[in-house]
Order: sequence, then C-alpha cells, then structure tokens
Amino acid sequence: MEQLLYASRYCMVVENIARKNGISKSELLHREADDLAVRIALGETHVIAETKKHLARSGVNVAALEENTSKRNEKLKRSNHVILVKNLPFNSSEEDLAAMFQKHGSLDKIILPPTRVFALVVFVEATEARHAFKKLLYTRYKDTPLYLEWAPDNILSPTSTHVEEEEMNTIGERIITKAIVDQTVEGVSAEEIDPDRVESRSVFVKNLNFKTTDESLKQHFSTKLKTGSLKSATVKKHIKKGKNVSMGFGFVEFDSVETATSVCKDLQGTILDGHALILQLCHGRKDGQSAKKNEKDKSSTKLLVRNVAFEATEKDLRQLFSPFGQLKSLRLPMKFGSHRGFAFVEFVTKQEAQNALQALASTHLYGRHLVIERAKEGETLEELRARTAAQFVDEQSGFQRMSKKRKQTSLMDEGSVKFSRIVE
Repeated sequence: MEQLLYASRYCMVVENIARKNGISKSELLHREADDLAVRIALGETHVIAETKKHLARSGVNVAALEENTSKRNEKLKRSNHVILVKNLPFNSSEEDLAAMFQKHGSLDKIILPPTRVFALVVFVEATEARHAFKKLLYTRYKDTPLYLEWAPDNILSPTSTHVEEEEMNTIGERIITKAIVDQTVEGVSAEEIDPDRVESRSVFVKNLNFKTTDESLKQHFSTKLKTGSLKSATVKKHIKKGKNVSMGFGFVEFDSVETATSVCKDLQGTILDGHALILQLCHGRKDGQSAKKNEKDKSSTKLLVRNVAFEATEKDLRQLFSPFGQLKSLRLPMKFGSHRGFAFVEFVTKQEAQNALQALASTHLYGRHLVIERAKEGETLEELRARTAAQFVDEQSGFQRMSKKRKQTSLMDEGSVKFSRIVE
C-alpha cells in the first residue's frame, strides 16, 4: 500500500494529520518540534490504515492492490474498465472527478478514500474507459497532472458492483476496522496454518465470522466455483469454557492446485456472514520440518528494524513503537559514534509485537522505508550485519533487472504506465 502514495506522499500525510488534529500545517511542521519525524511517520501509518479500511468497506480487494505495487508485476492481468487515478490534491472530490470522467462515458461509480491518496473510477463499458484513459492521461487537475493506471483485474469484490446501500450496511462496522490484508488472526501459529493436509491444494481462510460453520463455509465456496471441485471445508475451533468455538479462520481443500489458485484470485474479498474473506494459498513444501524450525527460531516478541536513517535516534524509535504496546527493550547498535542502520525492539507480549509489525510495515522515518521483521533468537550483531548485507545485494540485483526491463517498455504503452516510488 505504501507504493500507492506517490509524489504527493508527504504533502498528503501532512494535510491529513493537520486536518485530523485541527491545526495548521505550519504548526505541525514547526522546526523546533523535536518529534516531527515521528509524528509524520505515525501520520503516514494512520493514512495507510484509514485508506485500507475505506477501500475494504467499499468492496475493493486491497490484496490485489498490494500485489500490484509490491511485486511490480509487469504481467499482472489488468481490468479493462477500472482506472486507478493517482497524484490527487487533497481538495479532490467525487463530484469533480465524476464531471471530468463522465464526459467520456457512463460511470458505474467512483471510490475516493477520505485520505485522497488515489481514486478508482469504474466505467460501465470498457471502450469508454479506454477512451477516457487516453484523453485524461497526465491531464492537469487542480494544478497537478493526473497519473492513470489500469487497476488489477480482480480489484473489485464480486458483490461490490451496483451494490445497494442497504446491502453495504449489512456488512457492518467490522469491515471498517478489519481491512483486507490488514487482518491478522490472533493466536495463529505456523503449525496451525500448516496441518497435515495436501497443502498445495488448500486455501487458508481468514476473517471468518465466529458464527460461520463448516457447512456454510463449504456452501459459500462450492456455489461460487467456476471449475474444479471442493473436497472439504473446516472452521478451526478451540475449547473455551467447555465449548467448541470458532477461532475466526479455517481451511478449504480443492481437487487441484489450479482450482485453489483460481479460488484465491476470484473469491478474494467475497462476503460470508457479513465478513470480507481473506484468502491465502497454502504452499506445499518438501522441507516442511526445516521451515517450521526456522519459524520457531524467530522471536515472538522481538523485532528487527532495518534501513533506519542515520538521523534517527533511540528516542525517535521509542516514540514510534511505544503506541503499539509496552516496550521491554530497544537497542540501536553503535559503531564509530553512529548507529549501524538497524535496531532491535522487544515488546512484553507477542500480540504487541505483531501489532507493531503489521501497523508499521509501510512506514517511513526520515524518508526511509523501515523494513521490519521478527528477529531470530540468539542472532549476533555480526550475523545480522552479514544477513542484512546479503539481502541488500539481492534487492539491488532485482531492482537492476527490473530497471533494465522497464527501459524496454514504452511509458505510453496503454495499461502499463508505471511511476517511480519516492525515496525509500
């Protein structure tokens, strides 16, 4: 999601923070404020979370947006009638966008989050959408050029088009606070996600309503299958006060890998008992035991924070992470009078660490994207430095390969317009 905040990222974050707190931008950006960088970082975190919540409530498959931007997938299948509109000024409105786009065809709807990060314009006819794309690409709107891109093909949940207002209300407030992909099931361990099953044919289903049963889960998928067949559907349960109660997630097994993969793509975000389902393909692996061992080697309460700007201090990191729980310790290893660019943050509980890991995954501090992961138990500073260096080399190699590929692609190739991310 962070990649969707393009050139106007920090301006947009500042606008959102200032309006939310009822202060002017000059007051927010006062040069004597010693926690300015942290306030901007937390503001960015809030903007991303609020955007995800609004999109999920509006029937948008946030997972598709995440996949689109994080993987830089050149071959990702694109919609032929949904346009992603970026680089919007904060005073953008649905009315203004509708007036601009409906000149070129009939609109189904416009989805504009309150954060104004971007908008989705949905046309009824693909030919009209294509005409609008050609005519409005880079058109100036309120003194800024519009950046257009075809949205992923599965950007909208099947129930979102032409949905009645009453039907949207039945989804309930849970979807507002539980955005797709933003969701984490409390208490789910690697062993629970990895039961004895044919994993490559199984789908892990999260965000289930606690009232959903095995039968209703099975019926939901079996009635929506286009090809293949369903083998089994199980809601994970545990004993609570002497009763079997749902844990909010389950597993659905299909007849083939192809069917499972298709289900993850086509049924992502579909509504069951008022909840937008989050689907994840269970990957089969030969080295299952070693994978589990690696997972166990990782700390449940300690986080490794990489790519920390050298301007950042221990105080900055404490202010950034403390809103998510009680800090047990925070270490910023030093060398020759400056820190090494990474830190260890340890929380009191596993859930607090998970909350921080999830919420700050897209956050920037002093303009640098914080790379956060669970730390390994007993890892030394030298081992960490070697691992970080190896990861940096891999990332740079991948970026260079992608850059070379992009040079061979015309920016005006319809549906493939890409924009560089701002400073990471």
